[in-house]
Amino acid sequence: MKRFTSKKNVLVLFLTTMLSLHSCNKTEQNTQDSPQTIEAEVLPLQIVNAQIDQSFRTNLQGKTNIELRPQISGYIDKIYVDEGAYVQSGQPIFRINATVYREQKNTALASLEMARSQLATAELELDKYKVLSNKKVVADFQHQKAKTAYQNAKASVQQQQTLVASADVNIGFAVIKAPVNGYIGRIPNRLGALVGPTDARPLNTLSQAFSG
Repeated sequence: MKRFTSKKNVLVLFLTTMLSLHSCNKTEQNTQDSPQTIEAEVLPLQIVNAQIDQSFRTNLQGKTNIELRPQISGYIDKIYVDEGAYVQSGQPIFRINATVYREQKNTALASLEMARSQLATAELELDKYKVLSNKKVVADFQHQKAKTAYQNAKASVQQQQTLVASADVNIGFAVIKAPVNGYIGRIPNRLGALVGPTDARPLNTLSQAFSG
């Protein structure tokens, strides 16, 4: 009878111990799961007006876009305006070095003076043979020959005058001006760049402003 009682006591002790361990584990788990208190500063909120700046990339087009292209070949030695500047009709924008064309004009002027001198000589010869032919001193063939030489000298003068005028035109093309009022676009070429009439891209695109 005593042995049975002892076993019963051991069983009770075992169950009590297990319940105690389970209770401790549950208490520890509840302690770990409970939220911790964190101290934080409280800031009052106020309704105020705020300005937000935003920028967007865009491409503005005028009512008329005019491509500016050089009429002669040469190096850019002057840019009169900046990108985005407003220019008026006739205002200079670019200047191409025109040294070559000035030399061409000087050569044409020298040749023109020589042609004029030859024309004066041919005119004297024509007058001389005209008088001699009328007096039957020389054959009419000589008179016609002198007349042909005079016509050739006259044509040579006109040719050299054309070359001088052409050189003047090229020198005038050295300064590229705005054909209308408007805004300068992006300038891809800078000082010293070699440009010409056959270039794929223009020197600049001038955007004519909208009229108010």
